[in-house]
Amino acid sequence: SKKKASSSNLTPKGSSSYPATPETPYATYPERGHSPARKESPPRPAPSLAPPQQQPQAAPAKPVKLGPRETLDALASRFHTEFVPQCVSFINSPPADQKTKDFDYKKLSETILAQIILKLDAVETEGDEGLRMKRRELVKETQAMLNSLDRVGKTGGGK
Repeated sequence: SKKKASSSNLTPKGSSSYPATPETPYATYPERGHSPARKESPPRPAPSLAPPQQQPQAAPAKPVKLGPRETLDALASRFHTEFVPQCVSFINSPPADQKTKDFDYKKLSETILAQIILKLDAVETEGDEGLRMKRRELVKETQAMLNSLDRVGKTGGGK
């Protein structure tokens, strides 16, 4: 027994080709723009059960655990190339607007504390006196820069 569509809007009025039969492979729905003269699309490849092959891309590398010497070198490099120029610029020509000055001062000093000082504190020198001295010198240099920022940033209405 054939099931009939329960809704009259599924079968166009006057259409006797619903459902499609082998003699009429396509049902005619002129109101939707379909026609029996439609060209068949090329066959699609069968879906593969194998996982898709990924192209070799620059996958996010897992962070490599640096040794204490490499960590100190990386922190020193970042401090000197990224933060020192920003500090010198702020110290030599602080913003005239007090709100901007306060914001820039706090942002710069807090970022240096979080990105340099706290990371320096986490470096284990493993009893190596040379590494300990290197860390100590970098902490002193960073603190001296923060003191210079404080002198400029805390003047004229800062907290």
